[in-house]
Parts: sequence; C-alpha cells; structure tokens
Amino acid sequence: MASTDSDISRLDSPPVTGTREIRYGSDVITAMLAAFKVEYAALNPGASFRHLHDSLVNFGGNRLPQIIECPHEEIAVALAHGYASSSGRPMAAIVHDVVGLQHASIAVYHAFQDRAPVIVLGGTGPMDSVRRRPKHDWGHTALVQGNLVRDYTKWDDQPASAGAVPNSFIRGYRIATSAPAGPVYICYDVTVQQELVDEDFSLPNLDWHPEPSRLAADAAALDELARRLVAANHPVIVTEYAGRSPGAAEAIAELAELIGAPVVGRPGRFNIASNHPLHLAAGGRDVTTEADVILAVEVPTLFAFFNTGARKGLAKRARPEAWVSHITVGDLGIRAWTQGYQELAQVDQEIRAEAGVALPRLVELCRSHLTPTAGRSAADRRAEIEKQSRAIRAERLGTAEAAADDVPISIAHLGLQIARALEGQPFVIAKPMLRDWLWQLMDIERPDQWIGINFGGGLGNSLGYSLGVALDRRDDDVVCVDVQGDGDLMYTPNALWTAAHHKIPLLVVINNNRSYYNSENHAIETAHDRGEPVERAGVGTQIDGPPVDYAALARSFGVEAAGPVEDPADLLPILRRAVEVVRRERRPYLVDVVTMHD
Repeated sequence: MASTDSDISRLDSPPVTGTREIRYGSDVITAMLAAFKVEYAALNPGASFRHLHDSLVNFGGNRLPQIIECPHEEIAVALAHGYASSSGRPMAAIVHDVVGLQHASIAVYHAFQDRAPVIVLGGTGPMDSVRRRPKHDWGHTALVQGNLVRDYTKWDDQPASAGAVPNSFIRGYRIATSAPAGPVYICYDVTVQQELVDEDFSLPNLDWHPEPSRLAADAAALDELARRLVAANHPVIVTEYAGRSPGAAEAIAELAELIGAPVVGRPGRFNIASNHPLHLAAGGRDVTTEADVILAVEVPTLFAFFNTGARKGLAKRARPEAWVSHITVGDLGIRAWTQGYQELAQVDQEIRAEAGVALPRLVELCRSHLTPTAGRSAADRRAEIEKQSRAIRAERLGTAEAAADDVPISIAHLGLQIARALEGQPFVIAKPMLRDWLWQLMDIERPDQWIGINFGGGLGNSLGYSLGVALDRRDDDVVCVDVQGDGDLMYTPNALWTAAHHKIPLLVVINNNRSYYNSENHAIETAHDRGEPVERAGVGTQIDGPPVDYAALARSFGVEAAGPVEDPADLLPILRRAVEVVRRERRPYLVDVVTMHD
C-alpha cells in the first residue's frame, strides 16, 4: 500500500498534469486512486460519473489511473478482474449507475467467486430528489444502488460528501485486498462529484492507515500437522487455489520434496510447476485412497474431490481413511446468497490462515521434526512418485500426438500445437479453456505463466479477463494467450475493439466446436435417460447454420486474424505466425480453430 503526505502535490507519483489543484469531489476520488497507485480504470462512459470522468482526464491527466475504454460494463469489470489476478494489485472499473451496474453484475459475481480484488466505482443521480433533472436522473437513481451487488461483494458504500470520500476509499481498498480478497463497490452521488471542497482540504496521511498484517496459522495446529506429515507413510498434498496467496506455490514444492508427497495440483491457479517430478497431472483421486495423511490447501471443491459426480445425483465415495487437514480462508469469504462456497467437506483439522503465510512455517516445522529414518522414507517415496509422474505426462503426450490427423481438430492436438508454437517464447496462459490439455502438455514453471481458471463459471468472461492479464503484461516481452470457447466469445466479442484500441498484445485462440457444447452434452445425456433421439441434441445448442466467421469479426474490430482453421496440418504455422505478431509487434491476434465435440 502506498503512503503519502496530506498534500497531493507531494505524492510519490503526482497524478496532476493539468493546471489546477483539488477543487471538486471528483478530484478527491481521482486523487485517492492515484494515492493508492491504481494504474488503470476500465470504463464504458456514463453520464452518472461524468464529473469523475472529467477529473480523470483533466485533473489527473489520464495518468494514474489511465482510462481503458470498453464497449460494455461487463468487459470493464472482467478486464479489471484479469488484471488483478495477474498482478496481485487491484484495478478500478467504473460503471454507469443502475443500468451500467446491471450490465456489470455478472462480472462482479465472477470476481467475487474468484476472490479477486476489484474496486468497482459507480455514479448515481442525486439522492436529493430536489436536485434531479427530469426523466433520466430519476431512472438512474436507486435506494440504494449497492443493493444490486451486495450479495456478491465484500463491501459497498455510498459516501454522502466529498469529505467522506477518502476514508470510504481507504476502507474499501483494505477490504478488497485483505484475504480472502474480493470486489467492493463504492457509489458516488453526482452532487458529491460536483461538490466544491474547502480551500484547506487535504488528503489523509496514509501512514496512519497501514496495510493489515496477513492471517497466520495457530501455532499448535500447525505443529500437529507437521508431526503427522513427517510420520506419514503415504502423505498426499491436494491444492487448487493456493497460488492466489503469495509465497504458497514455492512452499508447496518445498514441502512436497521434503516429506516425499505427491502433489495433486488442480489448475485453478499455479500451485506447483506442471513438470515438477512430484506433481500428478492425473489420477489424483486414486492416489488419495492410499494416503494416511492428506493436506488440502485452498480447495473449495474438497467435498467434490472426495465424491465423484454422476449423471443422476451424487455417486458418493467413502471418505478417505486418511487424516485430513485443510488450510483455507474460504469460510471468511462466504455470503449467504450465492451457494458457490460448495458442500462442507469432512476433515480432521481446519487451519484458518493464508496459505502463503502458513506453508513456509509448516516447511520449517516439518524440517525440524524430520528424523533420519523419516528422511530415507521420503526419498524412497519421491523416487516412486517421479516414475508415476513421468508416466502420466508421457501418456498425455502420446494421446495428443495420436490425434494429429483428426478432423475436426482434436482439442488434444490443439493443445499440443499451442505448446509447440510457444516453444522458446516467454508466455503467459491467461485463460486455458481446453480441458486440462495445456496444463498437462506444457512446461509451466512459474506462477506468472499460469493465471488459472475463474471459479465463477459463467460465459462472457474470458476475453475481458484475458485482456486484463495482457494489460498487466503489456510492456513485458511475453506472449499472453487466451484459449476460449466460441460460445463464450459470442457474449462479448466487442472486447476485441478494446484490444485493438489500446494495443493490448493478446493471442486469442478460439476452441470453436460451433456449439454451446456443455448444453448439447447435457441434451445428449437427457435424451439417453429418457429414450429420446440424441440426434436432436443440437437443436437450440449449436452455433451453426450459418457458422460464425470469427476471423472476419475480429478484423472488423481492427484485430488481425486467421481462420477458420480446419486442416490440422495448417494449425502450427498459423499459430507460430500469430505468436510472432503478438510478441514482436505487441498487438492482438485471433486464431479461429474448428474443433471436434469433446
């Protein structure tokens, strides 16, 4: 968190490039964004924040933050979500009052489910009805606006004066960035934005509002866990979103090596290198049946991990005989409305702490308790796990290579060709919507190479989110890759204009099976269950007749594109050309690949 003296002119990075000092409430908002070094504000312009918009441009000089113009509020919030997930720093999204917030609401929900620190700002017509202009000000005012997203934000506020803006913003920033992180919404009445501030107004001293300390683990609980892990004959580590916590991924690898444990790394975030010899890319549920101690780290779907889904209800497996511990702050982020927090999992111990704080200390404790005998057992386990890990990766590669001639193109082949096109190139996988093929086929060795999978699950998020990731890495020598479905792109294709306008270097690869195939697959299963013709499963689910020309659509927004690619032999040279454009010319490129239903 940045700190500053009360005089805005003495900020480390002065935002003012114009000629005036703070005069209006909207200047105060802009100054607070600058004080916290919020680099970007994504927005679709709206009248209810017209005064804030003016301050961003003419008081702040479009510097800190810089405006990222988006053609839809959902894109603006998704972009801020992706940026936050990539950088670990919050980004602002500014949305028009009632209607803009309604547009943005699904993206706010995605950010909430994904525990992303997004600062959503909005405007509203005057709460004082005497001040409202006829017609639009009335339709653009709500009592209160935050009700719309209150069930899936960590906090919302509507300060009633320019003087109340700084403390409101400070509180919102702290809440958004404290674990578990999440979006906050702050709404500004247009009268607050227009309010003239007193001549002696000054910003608060941020040294008096330090960043809160991180959540540490109970010492006795962590010591008990360490003793059990060291004494275990078959310890297993299961992790899904631990990588959201700084320092967690490195500690997981160190812990696994120390105690000789396989890591079942689910690809929600980067938790361990995909090619780490103790990482199991498949067969994770099977290995836990042999475990005597299981350490789960930030696995919101832990119940589902121990229970396999079936087409008809839930096919339950017995809870593992192993002693199970879960390090998580998941319950701290629960809101009552959305049930995305999942079913309760049965565990023997739950340690409420940030993974990046608890795990390094756990490594120290395990090392202190490790006897020579336990160390030799760990070494023996490591050798066996490494064999298993190599076999799984070889099998996955063989499957992908065997699909080289499949038409339509197999998603395994597509994953392999993306991996080959990126060989020798610095890369970031922003969205990996290709089952787990990219994770299993590529050597992903650092957290900044794999941003992960959004836990929200709704369509329309991928392109905006990936643009946020690429915006964070815009000045780096990397290729950011968004692999997404055609149905998802149909929601927000106009985000391609933002990519072109702001020269955001992103490679978009469309896994185009010309269907909302998740629904088509459900239709097939339902038809089987009911004895009906499966041939009708495409009615209302397929995106065909006519097929969409996504390459032409991309070019209409100013993005160079190739496709539809239907011959698997053409795929690699086209992808290599796209990678070259994105990396060397620092501009977006789209490749439309026609794939089989899989």
